[in-house]
Amino acid sequence: MAAGNDREDLRRTQRLLVTPKGEISDGTGTVKALIQDVSDEGLLLVCSRTYTPGQIVNLKFQVSTGTIIDCQVEVRHSSDMGTGVRITAMSEQHRRAYDRYLQEYFAQHLGKLG
Repeated sequence: MAAGNDREDLRRTQRLLVTPKGEISDGTGTVKALIQDVSDEGLLLVCSRTYTPGQIVNLKFQVSTGTIIDCQVEVRHSSDMGTGVRITAMSEQHRRAYDRYLQEYFAQHLGKLG
């Protein structure tokens, strides 16, 4: 995929600025992460290490409703500035909770933008 297409893919869906804390596990260890933004397809994380694009890791984080979301994500890009991940697997229960969180957040914050 060309670099221009990657940039288009990154901005295809609307993003929400958030700051929940999470944990990334890659089979060799777990590190804390701060989630900077979310969309229906993925998240932007800040953590103490970088990952390899294409690497599959586990991400666990708590949304404002108190629900813990546990999902498998694919690393799309990773640098000192942040790690972008795409959600690749999530239980149906966690998907419903994540979708509900996004809907509630959009409803609360989109009115403040206009």
